[in-house]
Amino acid sequence: MPCKLKFPAIVAITAFATLANARMAQAADAMQATYGATVQTTLKNGPTGIFRFNADRTFTGVMTVGPTAVPFAGTFTTNGETLCVTMTAPAGWAGKPHCTAFGVHAVGDSWIDADGDAHAIVAGR
Repeated sequence: MPCKLKFPAIVAITAFATLANARMAQAADAMQATYGATVQTTLKNGPTGIFRFNADRTFTGVMTVGPTAVPFAGTFTTNGETLCVTMTAPAGWAGKPHCTAFGVHAVGDSWIDADGDAHAIVAGR
């Protein structure tokens, strides 16, 4: 039985499938916008920091607590829009993952998470 779809319907179906695939790819990696960018964080209790996330699921950064800047590193996982970070350095911070709803954001976005911490994604490292 021959296909009776008209050309405009085929174009519409193709456009919808392309858009759906693009959205699924973005949702598949909620952290995509952070690679090559810097996430600035201000914790609700005062310390500030920067995170540099990498596509290989590692990150580095610096947390400033009072006058002291502490470099850190770790790994991360995502589950949908939930981000879990596990510090690997410094030794005193290493251990159990901390998970939070991160969402899908773009460079230029800023938001306050469920823990009350403020974040912004800025271009560049």
